[in-house]
Amino acid sequence: MSDEVIEVPFGDNASETATLLLAAAEDLGLDQSVVGTQEGSFVVPTEVHDKAFGKNEPKKTAAKKSTTRKK
Repeated sequence: MSDEVIEVPFGDNASETATLLLAAAEDLGLDQSVVGTQEGSFVVPTEVHDKAFGKNEPKKTAAKKSTTRKK
């Protein structure tokens, strides 16, 4: 797993976005804790973003990985 993380906005349906990201993490064999949150967005490893949305979807790199909060 790379150390680069991507911000994914909650969007119109945060629940749907969370489901996509959690399913992508599971498909990659990663723990659900890799899907974190910060104000207004999810924070996920690049490979989780790419699995959920494809590599061509625009990405916004998060400032620091340390901003990820586990629940």
